[in-house]
Amino acid sequence: MSVRVLVVDDSPVVRSALVKAIGDDPALEVVGVAENPLEAWELVQRLEPDVLTLDVEMPGMDGLTFLQRLMRTRPTRVVMVSSKVRRSPRFVLDALRAGAVAVLPKPHSDYPLPQMLQDLRQTLRDVKSTTLRQAKGSDPEIPGLSSTRAASSLIAVASSTGGTQAFEAFARKLPAGHPCIVLAQHLPVEFVPRFALRLSEVLPAKVKVAVGGEVCQPDHIYVAPATHHLRVRRQGPQLVTELFLGPPVNHHIPSCDVLLSSVARACGAGAVGVVLTGMGSDGARGLLDMRRAGAATLAQDESTSVVYGMPRAAKELGAAEEVLPLDALAARVIERLATRADRVTARVG
Repeated sequence: MSVRVLVVDDSPVVRSALVKAIGDDPALEVVGVAENPLEAWELVQRLEPDVLTLDVEMPGMDGLTFLQRLMRTRPTRVVMVSSKVRRSPRFVLDALRAGAVAVLPKPHSDYPLPQMLQDLRQTLRDVKSTTLRQAKGSDPEIPGLSSTRAASSLIAVASSTGGTQAFEAFARKLPAGHPCIVLAQHLPVEFVPRFALRLSEVLPAKVKVAVGGEVCQPDHIYVAPATHHLRVRRQGPQLVTELFLGPPVNHHIPSCDVLLSSVARACGAGAVGVVLTGMGSDGARGLLDMRRAGAATLAQDESTSVVYGMPRAAKELGAAEEVLPLDALAARVIERLATRADRVTARVG
């Protein structure tokens, strides 16, 4: 049975593009279109669609306010589609808290229209298996994005030469409530605690050198020590850190490949992998494992890398789906996690 979709957007051009793209998929059916929240409300009552695609900036009432009211009075699955995603990563979290099942950006230079429409169709096809969240004055539990319980989403980062500064710049741009981050950074033993201390002083997140056994939670960052490999494993519904002694992998302890491959096994599509500046190729094969497991995979571009070794290797191996400047990575990570939040709920719930 097809998924019945109501398209809500004030732009005739956007409405037309969405209607055509959705109509081209035999698993989807457009049952109505609306150009403002008032029209949308009337059509929701009359047509009872399975899901809405909802813009944010519309006349009369903005989409986020409409979403909040809709979820209080007639809970309906909603996929937010807005250019605001690119401008404000915080908006993604607000939309998910209000009850959206996914948030997608409108097309831009790094996210062409064909890719956006493909992601939208996939999200709409998956929508019937998602958990409907009703907003009634309290934040819902959104895996890895706004929940205070153990996270089921994760950001895994690999870096080496130039990575301490790059990771700090990346983490500064992440909004509060971001998923737990696990980081393998190549550093001498004595520098790892200093690096973690520096991060704890400049970031709002809780930062520590991993000792093993920590439950991964939002707003936490675990840095691999220079004496052990760091892995992530699933323990019931939780994700926990694990340290182990072993020989160098790709000439390194900790190994980025070891960490990223473990995240692929533990999280599958619920994670995002990021390879930052660094010498050599450590992290490329681990990132490929993550991509094959369904995770989003990103790498820093050459122009902003101190050493374009690890990101280049990830790109050439086909591990990195996207290669972006350093200052664009954080926003893209949140975008990619937003499209996966409910798929993760369905997988681990």
